Amino acid sequence: MRVIERLEISGVNAEKWPNVEQYIERKIGRLDRLLPRHAKKSVHARVILSEGNAKRKLAVCEVIMELPHNTILAKEATANMFSSVDSVEDKLARQIRKYKTAHFQNSDRRLLRRMLGRVRRSK
Repeated sequence: MRVIERLEISGVNAEKWPNVEQYIERKIGRLDRLLPRHAKKSVHARVILSEGNAKRKLAVCEVIMELPHNTILAKEATANMFSSVDSVEDKLARQIRKYKTAHFQNSDRRLLRRMLGRVRRSK
C-alpha cells in the first residue's frame, strides 16, 4: 500500500496517543490514491492533534495538505480522536476531488481536440 511519504504528526497540548499515530498514517496516507500523479511526489501533509476546550473535552484534528498550486485545510473537533481523524479524512477526500476537477477539467477537452484534429487530417 502506498502512502503519503511526507506526513508529519505533531501534538499541541495533547498527550501522545500511541494507537492514533498508526491510525492517522493509515487513514490520511490512504488519500494518496486520490491524488493526481504529478502531485503524489510533492505532497506534504501536516497533522496537528490537540485537545480542545477543557469544559467540553474535545479532541481536535487538523490537517494541512500542501499540493502543487493549492493548499487544503481540514479541521474537526469531536469527543473522540479517532472520529475526528475519520471526519477529517472525509473532508480531505472531498477537497482533493474538487482540486482534481478544477485543475484537470480542460485536459480532457484538449485530448479530444488533439484526437479529432488527427482524424480530420488523416482524411
